Amino acid sequence: MIKNLPDLIEDFLRYLKVQKGRTALTVRNYRLYLKRFLNWGNTSRLAQAADLTREKLRDYRLWLTRQKSLSGTTLSSATQNYHLTALRSFVNYLRHKDVATIPASSISLSPPQKRKVIFLTANDRRSLLQAVGQSHEPTLVKMRDEAIIELIAVSGLRVSELVMLEKSQFNLSSVRLSIIRRSTAYDLPLTAEVCRLLKNYLEHRTDQTNHAFIRHDRAADNKPGRLTPRSVQRSLERYRKLAGLKQKVTPHTLRHSFAYQLATQGADLATLQKSLGLKHPGGAHVYKETNKPGD
Repeated sequence: MIKNLPDLIEDFLRYLKVQKGRTALTVRNYRLYLKRFLNWGNTSRLAQAADLTREKLRDYRLWLTRQKSLSGTTLSSATQNYHLTALRSFVNYLRHKDVATIPASSISLSPPQKRKVIFLTANDRRSLLQAVGQSHEPTLVKMRDEAIIELIAVSGLRVSELVMLEKSQFNLSSVRLSIIRRSTAYDLPLTAEVCRLLKNYLEHRTDQTNHAFIRHDRAADNKPGRLTPRSVQRSLERYRKLAGLKQKVTPHTLRHSFAYQLATQGADLATLQKSLGLKHPGGAHVYKETNKPGD
């Protein structure tokens, strides 16, 4: 019996999770991209894998260019490529299962758009820190958020790395932070100012958890929990508005600012790759090609 496309996609997603060991986030994203493909297929009389032809593929690519994101804008070329990558992986899986369909090699990706990276100047960062001090947040929250802003800006940490930090990873006396990236241990240099802010924050905490950064709302009083990436992003957005900054400010903006500073100091691609924890040095090219913040 020939399976229909929805059943084949479910088989593929189980294969990704069980046999390939893909993360829950990867499987969720593939499900989203392939669900969109199915939605298009339902209106294009695409019931089986064999119905996908090169002509149908061209129609699907055109359909993707007309779709809107949650913000109401058309999908970027990068997002369209995510959909095509998921479809190509699915088709490749089908071919290995001897299911008739088009070759995976016929699904090419769109040329990437030139990446625009937003940085903060030193003055912008000072304004952001001043906004923390002027906010109506509790004192301990202000201490925490000042330390977070300064830490990302001088270390280039990803927000996912930041929220998982433990107190024991900091050696404030030697001004260093120990982390593991891709199974390799690294010692990241800090600054005296970051260490001062961290020490001030940690000394004022009364909880017993080893988490470096925790929630300080009432719900967390009895059981302090880690911050989430989303909570860090929301805090930065509040401070951005209070500081009157027009450009977008996210944890990644601070990470970009760190990378830009390294590049302006003459760091080569290999140094940028290592400092940022990038898998490939090509990802650091954008910082070497950018001349000034806000470009």
